[in-house]
Amino acid sequence: MVERIEKGISGYAAVQIDRPLLFEIAQYCLDVGVDGHRGDIIILKAAKALAAFEGRTQVSRQDIAKAAELALPHRIRRQPLQEIVTDVEGFRRRNRQMQ
Repeated sequence: MVERIEKGISGYAAVQIDRPLLFEIAQYCLDVGVDGHRGDIIILKAAKALAAFEGRTQVSRQDIAKAAELALPHRIRRQPLQEIVTDVEGFRRRNRQMQ
């Protein structure tokens, strides 16, 4: 595991993302109601890290979907007292559409 993490760290800079996927990240954040650009940036960095960890040099839609599910639930606009569980279910539905 340590080796895999070290390879991921060293390979992070080499990971590329196609321009259309950048637009998909932005649209994803708009669709689920994220304010600002921080969510976009976090998804991009997490998706690149996941690809590097798995030894790849290209970000996939699946990387973006996984990163979004981890990075966004606390960043979306919600009504007071609305549970995060509802938000995660929405992310999962959106992820299925993306894949």
